[in-house]
Amino acid sequence: MTEEDIVGLWQYPSDLYNNIVTIDLKNDGTFVQTITHFGKGEPQTHTGTWKLEDNNPKLTVLKPDAMDSRKPWVLEDASWLIVEHDGDGTFRIFGAVNDRDPDSCNAMRKIR
Repeated sequence: MTEEDIVGLWQYPSDLYNNIVTIDLKNDGTFVQTITHFGKGEPQTHTGTWKLEDNNPKLTVLKPDAMDSRKPWVLEDASWLIVEHDGDGTFRIFGAVNDRDPDSCNAMRKIR
C-alpha cells in the first residue's frame, strides 16, 4: 500500500450523530475534513496533514466530544485501518466519527 493508493475523496455517515463526514486526502500530504451536521447550521471544516504509517492512515481529525456530543467537536488522532475487501485485492479505509468504539466503525466509501 502506498500513499498514492489512498489519495482521494472518502465519505462516511455517522448515524449516531446524524452527520456526513468527508475527508479529502490530497497527494501533497494534506487533507480537508468536512462535517455536515444535519439540522445544525453550516458544515464544519478542518485541514491538516496525513501520512501512511504501518499501512494505516495517520491524521488528526475533528470528532464529537466523548462526554457530550452536543459540544463542539474536538481534535483527536484518527484510529483508522486499511482493510482488504472480499479478498480480491481491493481495499477500504475502516473507521468512524467515534472510532474510539470499534463496534461503531465501518467501511468508508471512496467518492473519487
